[in-house]
Amino acid sequence: MTGDLINIEQLAIELAERLPQPLPISVQLWTGDMVAQYLVMDERYVKEKLLIRPNAPKAIRMYNTGKPRYKASEVIQWAESFQEKRRAA
Repeated sequence: MTGDLINIEQLAIELAERLPQPLPISVQLWTGDMVAQYLVMDERYVKEKLLIRPNAPKAIRMYNTGKPRYKASEVIQWAESFQEKRRAA
């Protein structure tokens, strides 16, 4: 049994080393669908209603074509700007 545990641990280490590491949030670009997933909201509503508002993060379009992308860090900051303020006791 102990040998099996060592083999499983070694396998887990080897798998972790082979998996691609995610980019830091500070440099990630998200699609509109990814923004909606982060906000836990309907994709269509987010893309057609929220991301077109003036205070929404600005889209990035490579060569002014293709689907818009959004800086993940800006999306998070934008979403957090809606957090309710604590009321004084």
